[in-house]
Amino acid sequence: MGPKRAYLVDWEWAEIGSPAGDLGHFLSPVTICRRQGYRMPATDRQFFLEAYYAALGDAALAKTMRLHFAAFGAFPALRSLCWTAGYWVTANRWYAEHDGASATERQRRWQDSRQRFPQLWAEVMALLEEPLP
Repeated sequence: MGPKRAYLVDWEWAEIGSPAGDLGHFLSPVTICRRQGYRMPATDRQFFLEAYYAALGDAALAKTMRLHFAAFGAFPALRSLCWTAGYWVTANRWYAEHDGASATERQRRWQDSRQRFPQLWAEVMALLEEPLP
């Protein structure tokens, strides 16, 4: 991190490729809502992306990233949505019969995700419908 730039290193999945997948995961309604209980308005999402593209400082690279994000940005959200549904199986079958703080917390998160799923589904499907630039 410096006075003009901050860098993010993704230690979870290190590979060479387009950062569009990381942007998609970061901006996924599933990730944001699940981690923070927050729904990012579309205007904030667009503001973030425009600031990101501008910060690249290279018009050709920004154009490429716009295309990459348009093509691949929604897939991490779809993947997270599938993980959420898979979590239901885990929480419902493995933790339903156990006592303790961890099992109780997992059951609470399971119920929370079930309540949020229809809205998250709609938001992710809307991402898949966004036009290419």
